[in-house]
Amino acid sequence: MSRWRYSNHGYQCATTRRGRRRTVCWARNTRIHARTARSPHILRKYVREEHKLSLEDAIRKFSALPAQRMRLTDRGVLKKGMWADIVIFDPATIRDKATFENPNQLSEGIQYVLVNGVSVVENGKQTNALPGRVLRGPGFVR
Repeated sequence: MSRWRYSNHGYQCATTRRGRRRTVCWARNTRIHARTARSPHILRKYVREEHKLSLEDAIRKFSALPAQRMRLTDRGVLKKGMWADIVIFDPATIRDKATFENPNQLSEGIQYVLVNGVSVVENGKQTNALPGRVLRGPGFVR
């Protein structure tokens, strides 16, 4: 099965696959895979360039679908009373810049990112804010 056919499956999430491995790599201070910026890559390649995925379907694969599959009932959609991380980007310019030689580069075309209501990217530049927190679904056992 080709990589695209797998990604195009209606229930394929675009953001939950690498979380644990990425954390381990950062903790060991080793090189990470250049495609950890998966969302900008998908938006550039499959939405804007190849037209194989609609912008709405891509956003669903980044937000509502992972929240639903992980049973995070208070996340995934913009709705009163729910938690939300918001990314404001330009669909015409968003692209991943990471390479295997230099994987820790910010993607282009992202103007603002709000995490738990706190700005972590302003005008395309990272702030020093760290408002995120670990989310654990109903299957978590300590």
